[in-house]
Amino acid sequence: WLGNSYTYFNDLPSMVAAMLMAAGVVNGPADGDNPKPEVIRHAQVTPGGERFCGHAANPKAIEMLARVWDVVVLQDNSGVPGGASKNAYKASLKALQEDLAPLTTRSAHCILYSTWGHLHGSVYEKQRAAYPDYLIMQRLTTAGCEAYFHLLSELRSQNDNALRTSLAPVGDAFLIIYEEGCFG
Repeated sequence: WLGNSYTYFNDLPSMVAAMLMAAGVVNGPADGDNPKPEVIRHAQVTPGGERFCGHAANPKAIEMLARVWDVVVLQDNSGVPGGASKNAYKASLKALQEDLAPLTTRSAHCILYSTWGHLHGSVYEKQRAAYPDYLIMQRLTTAGCEAYFHLLSELRSQNDNALRTSLAPVGDAFLIIYEEGCFG
């Protein structure tokens, strides 16, 4: 799982593994690499605020991503996909295309984790003009994540049509909760 604080502070990889195990999903047959198939193996590189270009430059992230996994999850910084900084967005696209996507082809399934906008617009002063409120930030972030997803799907299918690529529309789920008035 490559991500940032949205993933780390909730220990999302462990939470997902626990839910899979509770549902009876196991991690394949016992073998030298997996002596306990009842345990879902997972790993994460999730430093706070990290972007795709930071992961692409991080040897720990590259090493983890280069391993063979059943599923790989990629998450960019929430302020980047919406394009508040064109340079940051271009850097993420470049890192996804040139560094991260090629490494995901060793894994059967890659999930792009679409993030959500900040409740009152960006918490970062430099992004406030682009993301003045939640709805604008959410709309732009979703559009950017969808562009990432289409790029990632295309790149992975060029390597092997059997590779699955999915978009986890987490930001859209937050939008539903927001529209129902569950946030202040």
